[in-house]
Amino acid sequence: MSQSTVFPVKVDGIGAFTFRRRTIGDEIKIQAAYDEMVGGLAEPSSYLDSLATAMATYTVLANTWPGGWAPAEVKEMDAVMDDRIKDLLRVHGAFCLREDVFRPEGQRRFKALGQGSVADAGSVVPPQVQPAAE
Repeated sequence: MSQSTVFPVKVDGIGAFTFRRRTIGDEIKIQAAYDEMVGGLAEPSSYLDSLATAMATYTVLANTWPGGWAPAEVKEMDAVMDDRIKDLLRVHGAFCLREDVFRPEGQRRFKALGQGSVADAGSVVPPQVQPAAE
């Protein structure tokens, strides 16, 4: 696979991954895997939706991974180990942020921490830290 279709994703405390850029065929595979994981539920819970989305995307698009993160190993993760599920969701989040850079500016879905704009909260500085009146 050419370098232009593979991109790196580093997740602190987990390791370095590479993922393939999503194709239409990949999207179909991801959706099929997702549907199988949610058992055909029309409206899965938000937890099941997040976990199935992360798992389906990872197993289809992961190209290289650190030890213990082969797609077959991820499918067999111990579900009682909450840290492993949180780690999978962290990897998926990092992947989404990185994949988003390939979208045109106005069509990006995610913003990295600190990149969004927020309205002025109108915070008032308490009187004890206000400069003295002259």
